[in-house]
Amino acid sequence: MSSAPTRTRVDPARPLVLIVDDEASSRMVLGAIFRKLAGGADIIAFEDPVQALVWAHRNRAWLVISDFHMPHMDGGQLVTKLRALPGYANTPIIVVSASEHGDELALAAQAGADRVLPKPTPPHELLAVAERLIAERGPGARPRSRGAISALQRLWRRLTLRLPR
Repeated sequence: MSSAPTRTRVDPARPLVLIVDDEASSRMVLGAIFRKLAGGADIIAFEDPVQALVWAHRNRAWLVISDFHMPHMDGGQLVTKLRALPGYANTPIIVVSASEHGDELALAAQAGADRVLPKPTPPHELLAVAERLIAERGPGARPRSRGAISALQRLWRRLTLRLPR
């Protein structure tokens, strides 16, 4: 098993996708899919989830895609550890799995994965989910809390009541 990640980082302003999968072919396919994300994402891919955590401790990904079944730790454990890292509490995380065991996939969701998808998922569906998650929760997303929205709605009503009709 190689510990060196596969890198294609070019532009720090572009989305950075962290892919964690112990199968080289899956890393290649997922990398090819996510290079199409938002006009081109940069990819960092690891076969070993432990090495991915070491990298994530020092770096910030816009999106994480992880397999569920891997050596050293499963996708649910990886999600739990990522969520505990600074900067990853709201990072979109998708776990993919060829497993048909619902309880295993529920573990990933309970650990904090935003989506758990079957493997394979059609590329257009995977990209659509990823783009939606990045728009909602990625680095460029605007936080929207119910309290802030309610306050803005109240302010808007007060201002519009004062306008001449």
